[in-house]
Amino acid sequence: MTATQLAIDIARHAARAAFDKAGRDIVALDVSEHIAYTDVFLLVTAANEPQADAINDEIQARLAAEGLRPARSEGEAEKRWILLDFRDVMVHIQQVDEREQYSLQRLWKDCPHIDLQLPEHGGAGAAESGTQGIDAAEFQDSAVEGLTAEGKPTDNVFGEVTGESSDERIAGQ
Repeated sequence: MTATQLAIDIARHAARAAFDKAGRDIVALDVSEHIAYTDVFLLVTAANEPQADAINDEIQARLAAEGLRPARSEGEAEKRWILLDFRDVMVHIQQVDEREQYSLQRLWKDCPHIDLQLPEHGGAGAAESGTQGIDAAEFQDSAVEGLTAEGKPTDNVFGEVTGESSDERIAGQ
């Protein structure tokens, strides 16, 4: 059995939301052959508490716009490891220490990776892993950028609007 197309679509939508809030090391694993209660684990690394909160909010807002709400969530108060249960997709937003300590990607290494169809950033990690994940080293010291709820570009999770999109900034570099 493989992940359903619906689960893959939900994972891609959530991954794009995380990507737009500068989530890094974004990976989706098809766990459907090993777990009966879900099809996909979506793993996202956040640099700090405000970013974890922003990624969480953006994922929930975008999926809510599609009529999807998590059946349950955990870790939103601590913001070290936020778990969003969308039934077919389990979203794990972890800060760096938790991502390294619990190593879900290593634990589920035998599961196939799902192509998230995220924009390429040319990072070595994405090329080496064969996934569309985001290279942690590339974003280690970068500003946290994303979009406001209205879709306006921001420089950081505090909502400072710049007036140009991420794609425009990347193209101008």
